[in-house]
Amino acid sequence: MTGPARSVRTGTAMTAALSIGSGAHLVAGGDWSPSATLVAALLLAGPTWLLSRYEQRWWSIAALLLCGQLVLHWTLSGMPRPLRPSPSPHATMAEPAAGLLPAGSMLVGHLVAALLVGWWLSRGERLLWQAARRAVSSVAEAFRRLLRPCVPSGRTTPVVPAPPVRPAPRSAVLRHVIVLRGPPAR
Repeated sequence: MTGPARSVRTGTAMTAALSIGSGAHLVAGGDWSPSATLVAALLLAGPTWLLSRYEQRWWSIAALLLCGQLVLHWTLSGMPRPLRPSPSPHATMAEPAAGLLPAGSMLVGHLVAALLVGWWLSRGERLLWQAARRAVSSVAEAFRRLLRPCVPSGRTTPVVPAPPVRPAPRSAVLRHVIVLRGPPAR
């Protein structure tokens, strides 16, 4: 697969994983950090680029999305939280979250989201690959048709035209005179 198409596929998979992970983290009441999202994007760029070379099955896309969500969850949970007003004047930085990996309902949410979006992206990818195959075959057929008159046939003997075909003589009996009623003739 060429560079631009591969970049689009990589960007689509990374955007889906990062947006689902960020959205789920915000819905669950977590904080969003652009630096954590950037770290997760950098961690996902290599594996996503490698997997975007060939057509993938739905389970591999779902696994990539789940890994992306878990990496983002890990980076968002592991980054220090932004400062909030605190009663202590000595607080300089908030503590990182205790759970670096999702558990319970959050893990189930990540799994369901990865499976659904993985299935959805695999359907789109399948349609994209089918369209690409059709485009390549139609372009190849057009080139074959263009080059067909230029290619010598390889025949060494001259072609003799076939004798003209004469129509069969018509019967003198008219069609409306034929009687088809009665018992069959013996």
